Amino acid sequence: MSLLHLAVLSPLLLAILIPFLHKYFKNIHTGWFLLPLPAVLFAYFLQFISTTSHGGTVMETVPWISSLGIDFTLKVDGLGLLFALLITGIGALVVLYSIYYLNPDKERLNTFYVYLLLFMGAMLGVVLSDNLIVLYTFWELTSFSSFLLIGYWNHRERSRYGAQKSMLITVFGGLSMLGGILMLYIITGTFSITETIQMSNEVVNHPLFTATLILFLLGAFTKSAQFPFHIWLPDAMEAPTPVSAYLHSATMVKAGIYLVARMTPVFAHSGTWVWLVAGVGYSRYSGVLSQL
Repeated sequence: MSLLHLAVLSPLLLAILIPFLHKYFKNIHTGWFLLPLPAVLFAYFLQFISTTSHGGTVMETVPWISSLGIDFTLKVDGLGLLFALLITGIGALVVLYSIYYLNPDKERLNTFYVYLLLFMGAMLGVVLSDNLIVLYTFWELTSFSSFLLIGYWNHRERSRYGAQKSMLITVFGGLSMLGGILMLYIITGTFSITETIQMSNEVVNHPLFTATLILFLLGAFTKSAQFPFHIWLPDAMEAPTPVSAYLHSATMVKAGIYLVARMTPVFAHSGTWVWLVAGVGYSRYSGVLSQL
């Protein structure tokens, strides 16, 4: 396993240790054990700037289900690196803030930080995966971990309602995206994003193109709370402030934006993609302006 794979999986590995650290070091706020990780990851990803700024990429592969074309392939390019730095940099700030926000005598810190680490690792997997099935796996892990974080104060009815609402809408979008992934595989014969982009001319001329495009956009629009799927976002604000800052402002809603940006080289040959993305984006922008 490469260092890049270890970087993506490190939040998930640390999540296993958090309950033990919380149990045996009760006099230390659990957040202090977590804070170094996103800071170190941020510093680690900074080293890729020199490569990506000149158009270079770094790709590492670990075989998984090779017979089905599913390998744990990670790719660092300019787009993926931008989001990885957002996830780790803002993640470090959010963890630091949470240390002073969450009272260790009143809150279940062990569960909170386990959920937060699950989300952080899932987001890194989404933005750095070059295999569509691996991306989808991490995509759904973001939905699951955000459900846990939004419903962290589960003694509150509004928190439970917000968690369920976000889960139902984002998982619907994720399943729609899975349908698009399978259709794209029928067209191209590969789950590799890099190879799919190289076959974009074949994709746009295929009879399944429009259906595939719509299914991918459903996944993006639900995750990023675009119209008409924006209804889950206000209820999700019942989560603790660090959760709202991390999920809904900095990272989770950006996953949909990342997906659109990543798949634009595949679908933007068609005006349908451009008009749908621009139209939905404009409706969201107009809605925000009307509230100012």
